[in-house]
Amino acid sequence: MSTTTIVPLPSSNRDGPSTAHQHLVLSYTWKQARAERLVQQKRDFRRAVSAARLIIEHNTRSGRPADAWQVPASAALVLTQPDAVAAEATLRSGLEKRAGPLLDDVTDELDAADEAIGQASEDRGVLVAREGGGTYGPDAARRERDRLTAHIKADEAVGIGVHRRHRGLLRLAAALAPYLEVAATLTWLAALWNVNVLRPDKPLVFVTTIVITLVCAATVAVAARQAGLAHNQARELAAEGSFAAAEPMTTRRNAMAVITGLLGVVLTAALLIRAIEALDVPDRMWWNLAVVAALCVVTGMAMPGVAYLFHAIDGSSVSRLRDELARWRVDIEDDQADRLHLAQAHLDEARRTMHTLVTVTLDSVCRDTIVRLCASQVVYRLALTQVCAATAPEPTPPTVFEGTATNTQIARSISCGVPDAALLDLQPLIDTWHRVVSERRRETDLRRSLSQVARLRLAA
Repeated sequence: MSTTTIVPLPSSNRDGPSTAHQHLVLSYTWKQARAERLVQQKRDFRRAVSAARLIIEHNTRSGRPADAWQVPASAALVLTQPDAVAAEATLRSGLEKRAGPLLDDVTDELDAADEAIGQASEDRGVLVAREGGGTYGPDAARRERDRLTAHIKADEAVGIGVHRRHRGLLRLAAALAPYLEVAATLTWLAALWNVNVLRPDKPLVFVTTIVITLVCAATVAVAARQAGLAHNQARELAAEGSFAAAEPMTTRRNAMAVITGLLGVVLTAALLIRAIEALDVPDRMWWNLAVVAALCVVTGMAMPGVAYLFHAIDGSSVSRLRDELARWRVDIEDDQADRLHLAQAHLDEARRTMHTLVTVTLDSVCRDTIVRLCASQVVYRLALTQVCAATAPEPTPPTVFEGTATNTQIARSISCGVPDAALLDLQPLIDTWHRVVSERRRETDLRRSLSQVARLRLAA
């Protein structure tokens, strides 16, 4: 059992002459100790008194001379045990309420980064191509795209231009044609039967108008598209020299073109007749008729014609499939880039949170814990003063972190520096630090994985 040797002080004039039994009389009352700011809390004063009595009893019972008095271990425990318990509560509370949430945030950010990296590196599924209905994975799509590109270049080198696709206004007009067709047909039928489309007062007439509009517009749109696709396939087969295989496509084109033309003529004529009936300004009859006739022709004939023309000359099945595979590849790459950027953002946020956790939060928790633990030093000094002992060596402030910046370790336990003081177990802090180290290692691994996926993406 280690002890601290203390030397009694000479008696003060305040307490009278020195005697061999002076140590049985305490030097300060509670009011005196508080007045001289030796202690602030009465419970600490009582603890110092209890320890002082233990010191006196221990040394007088042992018969030690006044100049060889010691602080027994029992007195050291009385002095330090309450503050050690309070410091443990401070440590656990700080780790749970302050460090724990930040560490959970780090874990969540790393989980999100891990998920984003996994999604960026995983197989992106398969593409069921609209053109031909083939199924392609990412690698197969890349190989097929390169093969089709080489095929197109070879055909263009010998003057075959069927692979050239159209962009811009023709594509936009073809996309809008079915909707304009529906709007024009609905307007004509509504005017023909005096139907208020926004507030129908005749439900049966309104429903009939809607049904006829959709049927006519859908028939014209489908027929025009099928005629254009049949023509496109026929000219592609003809360019390849397969004239016999092109004949059925030509027949199909003609049939669909007849359907489209008839419906277009009927719609144009109906619109024109209704417009003539609605004109009631005789002096401007011909001008109005010319404008209305042009609009009717555009609605009934031009829009189906645009839809037909676009599909008829929109490249070939080879170039359309090539473009579809290329777009899918671009979509995959854009998706990968977005997920890699997202993973990078999560990792950066995890690093910032980790830095705050280690340099601010844990440091603050440790300082608060040490301050609470070292409150025993005040009681220790008061206990020595109470028995008129000479000042013992100052307790050494405890150190939590040991080692270097690259190899930080945590002490298993610390004390306030008073000999034989109660120890504060730092296992909760050690467990937290192990988790910090684990998350740091995980962040490093995720950054390595992120770099690997980024390099593979660039290589592809």
